Amino acid sequence: MTSVVFTLSEDVGIVQASTLTFTGCRGFLGGMPSHRSLAVPNFGALRSEFRRLRSDAGLTYDALAEKTGVSRRTLISIENGQSNGSVETWYLIAGALEITMADLMRSLDSIDK
Repeated sequence: MTSVVFTLSEDVGIVQASTLTFTGCRGFLGGMPSHRSLAVPNFGALRSEFRRLRSDAGLTYDALAEKTGVSRRTLISIENGQSNGSVETWYLIAGALEITMADLMRSLDSIDK
């Protein structure tokens, strides 16, 4: 199992597999419990939702690239899971699909079964 250690203020967190665990919470986290796990975003569900919305809108990669100013190659890379894309790119995609960023990102919270 791979772990990555990072520092937030005076706190130390550890990222393990698909769970983010905060340990030794102090400072700005104040009265939080000493261990708290947060789910990792479901990028697979986001990519599936992107593919569905693009298809439902009848947009080819070329048409979506023209509407967003994002390259066709980048759009394909995001949809196929080779890239997660930047927040700016997702914002442009949401606008081109005529939905809010919140609606597009909602699928990040879904759980694969």
